[in-house]
Parts: sequence; C-alpha cells; structure tokens
Amino acid sequence: MKGQAYGKGFLIRVIRDVGLAASLIRDYRRGSYRAVPCYSLLAIVVALVYVIDPLDFVPDVIPIVGLVDDALVAFVCLSLVEKDLRAYEEWRECGERGR
Repeated sequence: MKGQAYGKGFLIRVIRDVGLAASLIRDYRRGSYRAVPCYSLLAIVVALVYVIDPLDFVPDVIPIVGLVDDALVAFVCLSLVEKDLRAYEEWRECGERGR
C-alpha cells in the first residue's frame, strides 16, 4: 500500500487485499496457515467486522460518508498488516505451484 498512487489500480489492490485477508482468516481457522502474528489477526478481524457490520461509527445508510469510513478502516488495517499479507500471499502461491 505504501508509495502507491491512489486510483483505479489502488482500489483494485485494496479489494484484492480484503479478499486475501478473509482467506488468511479462513486458512488460520482451518489450521493450514499459522505464521501470522496475533496482532495482525486481530486487526484483520476487527476491520472485517467493522466493514461487514452496518451499525458502525458512521452508519452505511448515510450516502457516501458511510462507505468512506468503511474504506478508511479497511485501508488502515491493510496498511498495518501488509507485510503479513504479502507473506501469506507468497505462501499461497507456493502451495498452488506445488499442486
């Protein structure tokens, strides 16, 4: 996330990373991936719950602003755990190549 220009590619990256974070949580729950710090798991879970839950600090029913706060929380979370997401992504790619 660091050093990237904000635009269409950036938005695609954020959306992809949210999916990657959800996948990391699934693999952690299954026990197939455990190489992630507890603080990263907590940050991802809190951000996913915040984004999914319609009753948050700024309700999603408020046009634009309600979605912007969700995007901001997701962005901050992904920025904090980017290193761990990249490590997980590399782990997944190695596993897929081995199949």
